Amino acid sequence: MFNINILLTDDSLFVRETIKELLSKYEEINKIFTAENGKEAIEICKKETIDVVFMDLDMPVMDGEKASRIIFEQFGLPIIILTSLDNYIIKEAFDLIYNYCIDVINKPENIDENFSKILLRKIKNAFIVKNRLPNYKNKGKKHKHEIIIPEPFEKDSSKIIIFAMSTGGPKMIPDILKQIEVIPLPFVLIQHIEPIMFEGYIDWLRSKTNKEVISVNLDIPFEIKDCLYVLHPKFHTTIKKTLFTKFITRPHLKTDLYSPPADPFVISISEVFKEKIIFAIFSGMCSDGLKGAEAVKKHGGKVFCQSPKEALIDTMPKSVIDAGLCDNIFELQSLNKVLLNG
Repeated sequence: MFNINILLTDDSLFVRETIKELLSKYEEINKIFTAENGKEAIEICKKETIDVVFMDLDMPVMDGEKASRIIFEQFGLPIIILTSLDNYIIKEAFDLIYNYCIDVINKPENIDENFSKILLRKIKNAFIVKNRLPNYKNKGKKHKHEIIIPEPFEKDSSKIIIFAMSTGGPKMIPDILKQIEVIPLPFVLIQHIEPIMFEGYIDWLRSKTNKEVISVNLDIPFEIKDCLYVLHPKFHTTIKKTLFTKFITRPHLKTDLYSPPADPFVISISEVFKEKIIFAIFSGMCSDGLKGAEAVKKHGGKVFCQSPKEALIDTMPKSVIDAGLCDNIFELQSLNKVLLNG
């Protein structure tokens, strides 16, 4: 199924050769090309058939940001940022994901076999989305979102809205935030993400919205207010109601396949708030959210799915649709309308 040509772009010869040696052992990989700066990477893309590009950011001659823009606009290739991360770089990287790239990976000090397995998983994801990327070439153009200003909410009619997403999520999130800005409800965002990237991701979210963005990294109260709660990938998070409702953060279970996992949280919150839950599933390559959707439906809530035709990777929404659990299939431009009518 896989016969993938890779381009590794990094100004460190050691990094290039180490990763090349590790990845060449996998049968899914066909050829591995290397470049030491963005200008070289562009020239290779012109001459060779490339399926997936790894791009460092800080390089001489031409940096990764400029090279990523050119490669995406001219060749429409999936680009994965592979760089040493701090919070500032992570914020910059997420802006690149929104515009040109599809993923970002922290470059560790120890590049070993375990890291190569992470790279291979990312490569497979990128290869699968390659044919869908041309639809994102016009991402810089403003979308005509169907923004509806809601009527004042009755207290007993308030909803709790949960978003779950994986690969492809950061490409959508600025557009999502624009549409939910006018909806004065509690939102919970579950984005599969590496823990090392989370604090930078939170800073990036805060730069994209006027909503209060709350990192769920402690057992904090769950308040019914206009805000965006974001689950931390280090934890297995659930909701518990005693004298008051609160988030319960515990270390990951051995059964947790994703960081953070959506299913246990959605199951727990649906048991507490029942018909008040709206659960929306977006792009991602897994079935995380399927069991949560079953629980939401069981307790009288609503389940919405992004159109598989629109999703960068359709596995997450499609698994719920195929199970007959979806109340409404939406396209991103009409999310605001769908949520308010739900």
